[in-house]
Formats: sequence, structure tokens, C-alpha cells
Amino acid sequence: MTETTKAVNLNIQGDVIVVGVDSGEFVLEQAQSVGNLVFNRYDVGYDKIVLDLSKVIYINSSGISMIIRLNLERKFKLVGISKGVRDILDLTGILPFVSEYESVQSAIEDFKR
Repeated sequence: MTETTKAVNLNIQGDVIVVGVDSGEFVLEQAQSVGNLVFNRYDVGYDKIVLDLSKVIYINSSGISMIIRLNLERKFKLVGISKGVRDILDLTGILPFVSEYESVQSAIEDFKR
């Protein structure tokens, strides 16, 4: 099942929700879309989330807040962090607390272990 809204797409692969931010920015609009797509699925039993940021080159406090919220409330993995986004996440102190992967498939495989 695939769903898209405001430069964000959702794809369910088995029991894992894969959310991709398709714009170059992860700001308020995309963060709200991610939240709407993910938290609606949580109510029906999905609690494993992969967030693909491979197309994102800029993130602001709204995107950072969504990453923190997902990481605190769900089984969460982050994929495709660009250098600019990595620098911001490192400066905010978040990076050591998230599980980071090179590809969506490797993140999904790690859930199976």
C-alpha cells in the first residue's frame, strides 16, 4: 500500500511503515504530513517506522521535532542522512540516539533480527 501527501510518501512493507520525504526540505509541512501518515497507522498496530531522508538537504526544528517524537514513541530507523542534515542533527545532539542506515532495505532487515 502506498500513499502520498505534501511531498511525503508512505509505503507499508510487511509490518514496517516506510515514510519518504520527497522534497529537499523537512520542515513544518512535511513534518505534519509524516505525523498524519504514521500516527494513523499506529492505531491499527504498526509501530515500526523507517524514515527515508535521502532527498532532504535542509531540516528545521519541525523536522527535528518529528524525528525526536518518532524515536521516542516507536521502533524507529533513519535512512539516507545527507551531510547537511547530519551536521544539524549532530549539533542538536540527536544523532547518537537514532539508528541510522544506508538503505531502506537494510533498516527493514534489521527489524527482522
